[in-house]
Amino acid sequence: MLNSKVTDILKTFSDTELKLFEEYLKSPFLNKNNRIIKLFDCLKPYHPGYNNEDLSKDKLSRKLFGKKGSKETYLRNILSDLNIMAERFLSYLHYNSSNSTHTHLISELYLRGIGKHFNEKLDSFEKLIEGEKYKLANYYEDKLFLTEMKLQFDLDKKLIEKSKKAEIENKYNYFLLSIM
Repeated sequence: MLNSKVTDILKTFSDTELKLFEEYLKSPFLNKNNRIIKLFDCLKPYHPGYNNEDLSKDKLSRKLFGKKGSKETYLRNILSDLNIMAERFLSYLHYNSSNSTHTHLISELYLRGIGKHFNEKLDSFEKLIEGEKYKLANYYEDKLFLTEMKLQFDLDKKLIEKSKKAEIENKYNYFLLSIM
């Protein structure tokens, strides 16, 4: 029987999460190692227990690499790679279930100077958090983020307006002096 970190994680997956994890693994953007997918396909039928005798390292090696099998270290490496993908998937699930997706997107829009889209996302995020039923620590953390982003955006806008005004004045003065 196989006893590894990845099976410990996979045991905790619901059927829905297991299907989502399979989609996650098969995304060419996230995973280019087909052996990881093949290993997952070998493990999937044993969900949720992963305690079958067919899950020995020797039998898994034969399924993955053919009759002659492969070195145990190679199987260990693929198990480790699958474990890394499972851990990233758990992080992805948590990231998508929190407000982190909103705050990171808003920050990125700000850094890229996409003001109109930034303001739209900031407003929609504010409406989202104001609709929260309970005002817990996350609520105040999100409110602080909103305040900081609004303040930073307003300061940048004022600085740009001030520098534009100075630029126009300097060009005007230079033009006047150059025609004299």
